[in-house]
Formats: sequence, structure tokens, C-alpha cells
Amino acid sequence: MQVFQDTTKLIEESYEIKKQAMNQIKDAKAYSLIVNHSIAQKLADIITLA
Repeated sequence: MQVFQDTTKLIEESYEIKKQAMNQIKDAKAYSLIVNHSIAQKLADIITLA
């Protein structure tokens, strides 16, 4: 019974870690989109001013 409980706990912990990793990946993608957009905006401004 103890082994079963330990296994269940490990599965829950690994699921939680996976969930956090997925959230971090989502945040990273969102951040890179914002950065790319901001770079594109600066380039557009430079081209417009030139």
C-alpha cells in the first residue's frame, strides 16, 4: 500500500513539474513575441524616419 501511495505522489509531483514547465514555455514564447514585436516596431520607425 505504501509503495502505491509513494508512486501516486511521484506521479502527481512529476505532473506538477510538467505543468510548471509548460507555463514557463508559454511565458517565454509570449515574451519573445513581445520582444520581436518591439524590435520590428523600432525597425519600422527607423525605416520611416530615413
